[in-house]
Amino acid sequence: MPIRQPLSHEGREPHRGKMVVGLSRRDKLLAVPTGDGMLLQVMERAWRWTRRRELRWVNRLLARSRLPQTVACATLVTHPMRFVVNELRGGERLCRYHLRDSQRTFCIHHGTADLGVLDEIFRLQYYALPAPVAASLDRRRELRVLDLGAHIGLFGLWILQHAPGARIVAFEPDALNLRALRCTVRDNALGDGWRIVPAAAATRAASLRFEGGRFSGSRVVEDAYSAPGRTVPALDVFAHLDGVDLLKMDMEGGEWEVLEDPRFGWARPPVIVLEYHPHLCPVPDARVHVEGILTRHGYVLDEIFASTSGVGMLWARLP
Repeated sequence: MPIRQPLSHEGREPHRGKMVVGLSRRDKLLAVPTGDGMLLQVMERAWRWTRRRELRWVNRLLARSRLPQTVACATLVTHPMRFVVNELRGGERLCRYHLRDSQRTFCIHHGTADLGVLDEIFRLQYYALPAPVAASLDRRRELRVLDLGAHIGLFGLWILQHAPGARIVAFEPDALNLRALRCTVRDNALGDGWRIVPAAAATRAASLRFEGGRFSGSRVVEDAYSAPGRTVPALDVFAHLDGVDLLKMDMEGGEWEVLEDPRFGWARPPVIVLEYHPHLCPVPDARVHVEGILTRHGYVLDEIFASTSGVGMLWARLP
């Protein structure tokens, strides 16, 4: 399947854990409708004005707020003024928007970590395809994607923007995330092309102890199969890996159970994009551990970022 306008992430600086200040040059305000565009231009100029020496205290105050990142992300949607107002109001309200580049619809909880995920995927382009990965996926007649930790569906939208005929299966166990994910999938009217599995991805069918309500940070806990407390259903993900071209994993620590299962070496999806976490990692260095697992199974790695907190992202492909 041809990948529409494959992107490169070469030269991109990692931004994980940093507040995005101001607007990047690629976010051209001239493309925004006049009324909203004027508002955003005023806000951007005000931000730049505070960078003057005598007003640096204002700059420091803004850097601690969500305003710069909110303004930057607002340029991604067709109604940026409404986006800014709703995000600053917060309250975890669920709102619907259209992406300016593709006109596809997504739903987001305002005042939560959803904003950072939108920023990472669509503005900072964390999932930009390295050239060898784009070439590998381009050879697939019908791109089949397994999204483990689908959150509110933004990665799925990103894939559809570049491979419109892709077929996606999305695992997501968190109730709040599922509400937004279902909204996004329903509004984009793809039928069987985007299927939701309301469960955690695991290595066997069971109930897992789960810390929910944390939006993109929701996760399974230690000793999840036996610990008491609130649980979510889990399914054996290996029943869904057959024929998958692209495996995306962002499971807040749930990735280790899957990666360490002996069946992973047999399944070997051709391309993986993975965010790894120190949570539930069986060794102190998550980066070294994930790289060791993947290279042992024959993957060539392309790092997206690695942070001092132990969280990182990478692409992995079979040569």
